Amino acid sequence: ETALEQGRETLIQVRVEWDRMQQVLHDLSSSRQVLEERSGALERTLARVTDQEKGLVQRLEESEQSARRSQELIEQRKGELERLEQRRQELEGELAEATSALEEKQQEYGESRRSIPQLEQRLEELDGRRSEMQAALSRLEVEKARWETQLESIDQQCREQLQASLEDAVARVSPERPLEEVAAEHETLRQRLDTFGPINMTALEEYQENEERYTFLTAQRQDVETSIADTQRVIADLNRRSREQFREAFETVNRHFQEFFQRLFGGGECGMRLLDEDDLLESGIDIFAQPPGKRLQNVMLLSGGEKALTVLALLMGLFAYRPSKFCVLDEVDAPLDDANVMRFSNLVKEMSEQTQLILITHNKQTMQVADALYGVTMSEPGISEVVSVALA
Repeated sequence: ETALEQGRETLIQVRVEWDRMQQVLHDLSSSRQVLEERSGALERTLARVTDQEKGLVQRLEESEQSARRSQELIEQRKGELERLEQRRQELEGELAEATSALEEKQQEYGESRRSIPQLEQRLEELDGRRSEMQAALSRLEVEKARWETQLESIDQQCREQLQASLEDAVARVSPERPLEEVAAEHETLRQRLDTFGPINMTALEEYQENEERYTFLTAQRQDVETSIADTQRVIADLNRRSREQFREAFETVNRHFQEFFQRLFGGGECGMRLLDEDDLLESGIDIFAQPPGKRLQNVMLLSGGEKALTVLALLMGLFAYRPSKFCVLDEVDAPLDDANVMRFSNLVKEMSEQTQLILITHNKQTMQVADALYGVTMSEPGISEVVSVALA
């Protein structure tokens, strides 16, 4: 039972060392998970930026449609301007004709004064005609004033909507087009304008703002994609280096494990193998041992002494790969016979060159390889005393 308890304690120490190795692997896995979570967050950010980009593209299309409607309204105003200009020319012609007719009547009135008695009746007719002409002239002046007011209003609209004066707009209109064609096009454009509804005068500014926002988000999207690519490269490099380091450590420890096993048992075979060769970072490890003269079997089927030697071989293989400054061995030689204790003592002596070993033992052969001995004695009943012996 004491030997079994000592073997259990030794097994616990080995498991502690094994848990440390598992903790190192767990830390590497945690780092990889953090990077994967960061990559997922960046992908979600990219999806959100892509949705914003789609909304901006849609707003950009709406702004372009509004700009086209504004251009169509400009073309309609050009047609109205052509019609008003033509009407103005007609009114000026009528005014010129009325003025010419008035002059002719005045000449006739001068001639008729030489024969007033004969032309009194004619004068009355001419007076009535003159009154009619004056009334017509008054109407023409009123009409002219009205058209001038409309022309001023049109000129103001041209300046507001076309950023050009009425004269400049008229200069751009082709005088060769017939009035009927212009009127028909004006009516068509007017109907189309009525169906468009109100004009967004800030469409150009919104278009510029949306274009700037689109450019900014495109740059942000490029940055996010670059960050994702960099993160993925870092994850791949970390996984690659982790696998390489684990593979190197596993093969080195396995080789030292076999060497120490053969030295402790005087032969035999042992080793470690991965349960999943495709996933080194998540794979478990199986340990097998075959002492000389026995068939290959699991370490749990070995005797107590064989288990102790196998654990010592694995522990020494770990220390050979990465030595530690200190190591405490508590009654690890208890289940060993004299021959195995001798082999164990030689290995302890070899390990002491790089690691300071503290052995708790009752075996005299093991004590012989120590550089210093410390013990507890009870020279008097109830009084414990610590004694030490320095060995040459």
